[in-house]
Amino acid sequence: MALTTSPTTVTMTTGLSQPIEVTDLGFNGQITATSSNTSIATVTPAAQTGPGPVVFQVTTTSDGSCTITFSDTVGSSVQVPVAVAAATPQTYNQYTQCVQPGSYSGPFLGSAGFWAALLASIASSFFNPAAGIMGFCLTGIAYCHWWLYGRLVCLGGNQCFIGLALQCDTAADQSGLGKLDTDYSINLLPAPSPLQGDPYWLQDLPSTNTIQGFLIEEQGFATGALTLTGPPNSGDTLTVMVGSTSQTYTCSGTDTTITAASGLAALINGISGVSSSSGLNLIYISSPTAFLVTASTTGASTLTPSSLTLAYPNGQPNPAFVKMMQNYSNLSFTGEAESSYGLVNHDGTSVLSPAQAQSLNLPTPPQWQANYFYTPGDQIEDSNGNIETCTPYAQALSGSNPPNWPTTIGATVFDGSVQWQCGGPVPSATNLEIEFEGAGVWDLYQALIAAAVVAGVGAVLCEIPIIGWILCLIACLVALAIAGIGAGVALSDDSAENQANSQVGVIHPGQDVLFVMGRWVYDSAHTGWNELHPVLFCQRIAQVPQADLIAGTPWQNFPELGAANLLATVNGFCGLANNALSTATFIAQLQPQNQWTLHPLVDGCTTDSGEPPPLQ
Repeated sequence: MALTTSPTTVTMTTGLSQPIEVTDLGFNGQITATSSNTSIATVTPAAQTGPGPVVFQVTTTSDGSCTITFSDTVGSSVQVPVAVAAATPQTYNQYTQCVQPGSYSGPFLGSAGFWAALLASIASSFFNPAAGIMGFCLTGIAYCHWWLYGRLVCLGGNQCFIGLALQCDTAADQSGLGKLDTDYSINLLPAPSPLQGDPYWLQDLPSTNTIQGFLIEEQGFATGALTLTGPPNSGDTLTVMVGSTSQTYTCSGTDTTITAASGLAALINGISGVSSSSGLNLIYISSPTAFLVTASTTGASTLTPSSLTLAYPNGQPNPAFVKMMQNYSNLSFTGEAESSYGLVNHDGTSVLSPAQAQSLNLPTPPQWQANYFYTPGDQIEDSNGNIETCTPYAQALSGSNPPNWPTTIGATVFDGSVQWQCGGPVPSATNLEIEFEGAGVWDLYQALIAAAVVAGVGAVLCEIPIIGWILCLIACLVALAIAGIGAGVALSDDSAENQANSQVGVIHPGQDVLFVMGRWVYDSAHTGWNELHPVLFCQRIAQVPQADLIAGTPWQNFPELGAANLLATVNGFCGLANNALSTATFIAQLQPQNQWTLHPLVDGCTTDSGEPPPLQ
């Protein structure tokens, strides 16, 4: 007999419940549960019948530590340590600012200003090396300034969110210039969404998560999705109507692809290339807050659902955001895909086995490789983010260069002697990224400013013959040393992860449930998704049992985080966080009577009540 629990330890905040799953293999009697301190945490029910697994519920009532002991009648027992803490105020580094959509000026890299500065720096280097170094420093300063103050687009102040940690990324997970971005990023599965792969997870958000999904959706657009099944035949039609506005599309050819005939680009986004078993993404950007959409087909194709309500994710259109997205071709909105690849423990082992991930529709296909031997059934992820499956045509070597990957589901392409068939987007779990800000880019920014000043002095000295040239050379070396040291300091920065670990504790993917408050932004440096960036407040509030994670139902034992109670729970934590971070609280904490360490009666003081009354 072996008495085991999942989890083996519990860390949570006051006022919440945490399930503990208990198993006693080979034992068919009673398993009892007792708390060493019921004023800190209680456990219910008092007993369950083995062998299990059976679920006990631990409910916290106050701060402190205690132990929950599970015992059977034949002498086996196991203790689960419980640590309970109230939501405490925290302060995290903040180096960035966000800009309003109407003030967004586009990316710096690749812009006319970037190329002008770069070419001017190169040209001046031939005549005055210090001036060239100064130019390169100024170009770097402009990029860092954009990164810190022009990259993030404000979406609506600070927002609160509860989710399950899925993936933790640091600068070590970046490459190239990305290593200067030393933010500590965590992807969270929003409560109460299931852990289930969905190739159209972003489009399905309006129906799959009505409470927190709006934070993840593209703002300013009324969005929805229909699923087309078939396959359609040549000549079949698809008609979509929003209110009194309609458009008909015709299937042309034998590739079972429906293509747009004309018009209504604002109504339908990306319909060209929609084929059987694929999602139809609907986007509308007019002013009303919601639209009734109906759709119909001729032939063998069908649409699910036949009608839906197209609504703005945040309740109202955002014309400034829509205009920004239309004005800059580099901007897109794809959402951040999340497969089981991100569910990795700190020792590098996967949280889910391949079979468990597959059962949740979270495959992790590798990237395509040149001159690689593929066999029928092998899968890869192509450059478009779609799954490609090796058909039974042949088992052979791939080509030296990737083929022109098809985007239509069911379409095939030859790659050397290998034939691939497109299976549509790689399924992803719903997620929102949060970021603890690192100092990497900020450190480099400060170093480049100092280096530019030294190089500027050197540029003047370079115009003075002989002695000036010598001093100019020294200035160039000093400027390069400052910039190099700044880059080294920036690349070695790990303050964001250290700060998160010191205040929240090490975060475990697939286990820790976090409450987060952060600034809600769209990050224009990526292919397109929203974030809470930076994190202003973070608290671990619960831990998900492994069995619930494997089943894809992480919330089933947390009634406070279910659909019926989630909004009240988020609002409750949000109120506490706002109070903890408020100016009034900060001022109160500075008062002498609140500066005690041991206890107010031991090393505290009271407020001055004024002059004592005169003696009579």
